[in-house]
Amino acid sequence: MFSHKRFMRDRNQARTGALALCLTGALPLGLAAGGALLLTLFVGPSPAEAQTSVRLLPQVGAYSPLGELGEIRSNGETAIGAGRRSSTLAWGLGLEAGPARAGTSLRLHLGYGTNSEIPVWGLECQGCSARSTLLTANAAAVLRPIPRLVLVQPYLMVGAGVKRYDFEVQDMEGERWRDLLRDQTRPAGQLGLGVEASLLGLRTQWELNGFVSRFQEGSNGSGPGSSNNGSSLQTDLILTLSIPLGG
Repeated sequence: MFSHKRFMRDRNQARTGALALCLTGALPLGLAAGGALLLTLFVGPSPAEAQTSVRLLPQVGAYSPLGELGEIRSNGETAIGAGRRSSTLAWGLGLEAGPARAGTSLRLHLGYGTNSEIPVWGLECQGCSARSTLLTANAAAVLRPIPRLVLVQPYLMVGAGVKRYDFEVQDMEGERWRDLLRDQTRPAGQLGLGVEASLLGLRTQWELNGFVSRFQEGSNGSGPGSSNNGSSLQTDLILTLSIPLGG
């Protein structure tokens, strides 16, 4: 016999079941679809989709040395001391081969820090002045552990090479300053951070690189009673902007 109450109860149960199915099935599927859409919008191509290319990287920026150069002492007094060099203009040129949007590429690079003023003092410096330039040559691996995010691609740089310090001095007295402010080439390590940005069809790369090496402050000093600080670590920071050509 047909029961109206039973019919209404079965229909309500069916509606409740359908609603539960929507909440437990369709909603997660909708969230998954939305998440996939967001990933599509914010994440660039996979490493498998990256294409190998060769790029030329002309660079311009700022060179900022860190730390003092040291001092040479004679009979308990400072014969010559040199402080932290001033920040100045920097140039660079790189050649990079490998994928530009994912994976790892290899870069060869030359960098140049223009004349930097050096504060100097001591017995051998009465109204004297000193300047230095920096030349770097290195090879580095460019690592992209983070996928491209719409307009930007972050990356890391790890490398090694050499640094060349060239000094120019004026009105120095004596000879001890030569143990401190002498031209030298030293092995150097490199660690850097960078980001490539694309806006209105223009690609730019912003990079901050640190070059670390030993700086030799003479060997045994000069003359009786002379002493020096031996070898110290010197870190040179170079911040650059470049517009990649090719690739």
